[in-house]
Amino acid sequence: MLWRREQCSADRGQWLLEGLQVTAGSNTIPTATVTLKDSAGTIAQDASVGDGPVDAIYSAIQRLTNVRATLTDYRIRAVTKGKDAMGEVQIELDHNGRKVRGRGHSTDILEASALAYLAAINRLSSLASRERTVTQHTGV
Repeated sequence: MLWRREQCSADRGQWLLEGLQVTAGSNTIPTATVTLKDSAGTIAQDASVGDGPVDAIYSAIQRLTNVRATLTDYRIRAVTKGKDAMGEVQIELDHNGRKVRGRGHSTDILEASALAYLAAINRLSSLASRERTVTQHTGV
């Protein structure tokens, strides 16, 4: 069963990429369908359009996770050689003044882009969880 984003909790913890489908080209509107699994095992799926395929992917992930952040850095490089080279995407997000980084690897640079974004979102979630724990323990 697939759950739409409206049924997903805003604070699900860690997210895993379950699936990604992207449509892009010179005469099409870039569209991404993203399927995520949260830490409770719930599957969520949504689609979005964007200025390009990476923007469409990131828009769908933001809608699914309910985390709004600004992409401040995006870097891509090949980490192996050849036509089946492994790509690495490194990103930086700004979320309410906090900067976090994420990294993803894949032979598919769009998948690597999605993995990097989720790594950053998951880092934000972990930091927020730790801050809540510290606040609860200190009574602040």
